[in-house]
Amino acid sequence: MTRPYNKKRSHGKAGVGGPSERGGDLCHGPEGTCGEERLGRPFISLKFPKILLTPKRIRSSVPASPLKEIGRKATARPAPSVAKRRPAPGLATLSQATAAVPLVKNPTSSPAPSVELLRGIVLDAGREIPLHAQLRAALERLIAEHFADQSRFFSESQLIDGLGISQGTIRRALADLAASGLLQKLPAKGTVVCKDSKPAGLFNVAVFLPDFSSRTVAQILSLLSAECLNRNIHFQPIYTHRGERLLKAYSNLKFSPREGGVVLLQNSPAATLELTSVLEQKGYECVCIGTLMRDFAYKFVGGCNQTVMEQGLEHLIGLGHRNITLLVNEPEEIENVQERIAAFEFIAARSELGLTTRVIHCGTKLWDDAANVVESGMEEIFGPAPTRDDLDGRPTALFVVSDSGAIAAIKWLQQKGLRVPEDVSVMGTDGIDLGAMIHPSLTSIEHPFDEMVRTVFKLLENHDAKLRKAFLKTTLIVRESTAAPRDGVPATEVAGAEADMSDLRDIPDSDSTTLAHARQG
Repeated sequence: MTRPYNKKRSHGKAGVGGPSERGGDLCHGPEGTCGEERLGRPFISLKFPKILLTPKRIRSSVPASPLKEIGRKATARPAPSVAKRRPAPGLATLSQATAAVPLVKNPTSSPAPSVELLRGIVLDAGREIPLHAQLRAALERLIAEHFADQSRFFSESQLIDGLGISQGTIRRALADLAASGLLQKLPAKGTVVCKDSKPAGLFNVAVFLPDFSSRTVAQILSLLSAECLNRNIHFQPIYTHRGERLLKAYSNLKFSPREGGVVLLQNSPAATLELTSVLEQKGYECVCIGTLMRDFAYKFVGGCNQTVMEQGLEHLIGLGHRNITLLVNEPEEIENVQERIAAFEFIAARSELGLTTRVIHCGTKLWDDAANVVESGMEEIFGPAPTRDDLDGRPTALFVVSDSGAIAAIKWLQQKGLRVPEDVSVMGTDGIDLGAMIHPSLTSIEHPFDEMVRTVFKLLENHDAKLRKAFLKTTLIVRESTAAPRDGVPATEVAGAEADMSDLRDIPDSDSTTLAHARQG
């Protein structure tokens, strides 16, 4: 299709076949001209309507006009002055200011990674750990050992061809690495490694905790909130509920892994395992308080259970008690409870003082009230209606696995007309504040909750993988609920109590195998 020549847009009187009087550049065809001046857009030949001539083809077939060359020289930009001209790199005239400017590494200039590295990755679909988590861990090791900062990383197609796994698994692993800041996808440059990237800072702290009544949890939560307030950190408690899918719980996080960390407070072992695995895969720093799982690599803060039981039994034996019962009012699915039971039985078996010990299992389940289950255990020990004259053969001291259970035991004894500590001594293991407010005040093992909270923040800010578990020193707090038994051995005559406890000190904090075997034996 042809179009008429627009004379208004010409720079002079130009006829078909020759240049304008003002030297306008005409478009020449192979056998004639199109009769229109070049205005910087594609042209359509008037003489040959079926042939489309692009500017590139026209320029290659027609020599440059002399007038055009003159116009180019006249409109050329002037060269910069000597004062503004930047010297060439590498010359002796290179100024100090120019030399001080750091060179930005170009990821595209680095060589592509060798696919031979992928041959060392072994993934097992039969393991409990998902494939994307296995792949993420394997790629992290490759990055640490074979990749420099800002170097190019494997593309999706390279990973798919080299590993033979699905694109969805590859993308999930790469997304987790990108969320943790280890990889960065740049437009038109591909994926690069960011080994030297640092977290933006600890501006947010989220605390996952079960939604049930617990004095210990409430006290630690209050201290965490106060510490966040002092540090100007946003504090976000996230409650988990019985039967709730944890996917809904951790979807409530409102910040990225580079902007904060996560604390897991007294969750069940299964919830702790799932939350820690998922959150660390996404790049979050996680620290667990109270829920101990020695076979699982994660950051933990708490007291040493062996030390807690040793301190309590030393105190009771030192007072002259020889008939001591351990009341287990906490869920035995929790490894902390298991270790306390094993330590109690281990010490009793090694003692040469003729101790009479017993372990009462209340059958507490997760999400049960640990104080309400005490009544059934107390009736098993003393009977439904005990009297002061009917205590022969009964324990003279109760060692309760938690302070809430010890407080409930004192209340039950007082309701039955028994005196504490004259008839029965009662001792806890948590050292919560409420123990000092009741009558008689509760003897317990105090855990350094203030130091515990400070250690949590140190672990959140310290990204060194070698620092994993922190066992803090506990302290015996002697109050009114423990005293020497009416017919017990005076404390001054107990000469071998300290020596009898020495066997337990030889057990490392990280070794619970010996205690477990002692319990089975």
